[in-house]
Amino acid sequence: MRIKFIKSFIAALILLMVVGCPTNPTTKGFTADMVQKVNNQNIEGKIFAKENEYRMDIKERGEDISILVNRESGKQKIIIHSRKTAKEVLNTSNKSLSNNPFESFYYSLKKNSSREKGTEFINGYECKKIEVYKKDKILITAWVSDSLNWPLKIETAIGPPKEVELSNIKEMPVEENLFQVPKGYRFSPLPEQKKEGTQSKEKSVDIKAIKEIAFKKLEEKGIELETEDGTIKLRRIIISTLTKYFPGWYFFRINREKKVQGEISFSNIPVEKAAVSKDKKTVYIIESPETDMSLNKELKTLLDQDIKLNNEKAIKDFGRALVVLYFRETTVQGVEPLGENEWAIYDGTASGYLKGFIVKLDKNGKIAELNYKLKIKEQ
Repeated sequence: MRIKFIKSFIAALILLMVVGCPTNPTTKGFTADMVQKVNNQNIEGKIFAKENEYRMDIKERGEDISILVNRESGKQKIIIHSRKTAKEVLNTSNKSLSNNPFESFYYSLKKNSSREKGTEFINGYECKKIEVYKKDKILITAWVSDSLNWPLKIETAIGPPKEVELSNIKEMPVEENLFQVPKGYRFSPLPEQKKEGTQSKEKSVDIKAIKEIAFKKLEEKGIELETEDGTIKLRRIIISTLTKYFPGWYFFRINREKKVQGEISFSNIPVEKAAVSKDKKTVYIIESPETDMSLNKELKTLLDQDIKLNNEKAIKDFGRALVVLYFRETTVQGVEPLGENEWAIYDGTASGYLKGFIVKLDKNGKIAELNYKLKIKEQ
């Protein structure tokens, strides 16, 4: 295998985002029509998604039902409009996993193995085809759009075959009031929610303060927050693999957005992601892949983290997370040992070769070296 060393890139530490649809996605705002097929019966509805929340409106057994899912809190509200009632359940509850194909997919992805099977177009969007399996038995197949960070089609083999597919997708802002229980409805929160009181408000204020730290760093780098092309927006990324290795850190996707004729347009900017440390003293700004990036001295901080990759699955999750975080429209093609305690993590591209990461481990499985290679081997 011929390894060609060229300039590495990336600001240090933001590493790990599990496959393109990671277990806790942050989405661009969009709406779409939704069709679920269960036991040869079609259930039509709509979905509204923004950041870490989404809403599904469906009609089931003559009832108009809304499901408001908050992936940050791990809870969802099930609203039955004819009864004017709303009940809160956990996203991982049996009720959610058996009726919500998206939560079922995220939960299964987190608990089981997965593999990527190339890309396919679903309703105009290029999607990664991801198979979730247990002991070589496929449980769920999903087609996940990187640009929306959302599965556009899911086929479930658990229990009776189920399928959901999104169409007529429109990227646009989604109103906040869609994620609130209507006034006058009887709401039954989870028991612990009653004791928390203003905790959710405090969390919201905290996130706003964290964003201000990131905005300040952007200004220091010469990024104008307001221009004729639009306003810089930070969308929080919540991914289980990230939080596993960096608990308490905050991760954001960066966009410049402008409202044009009622729709949001996005402008190219030289940065695309940001991370704020748990102690709020360190901020990393990740430049866009198109930018000429040299090896950042702060890459060393990554090696100082207590990350141990003691088996092939851990190494693959690590590489998959890196790829998803730093690149667009890419997939992890595989993991291959290069020698004793040295691994190549391949990121497939359409340019005729494989790029990715070379990871060297010490005898304890801790990362000793990490380098990004624009060219690892010919495809």
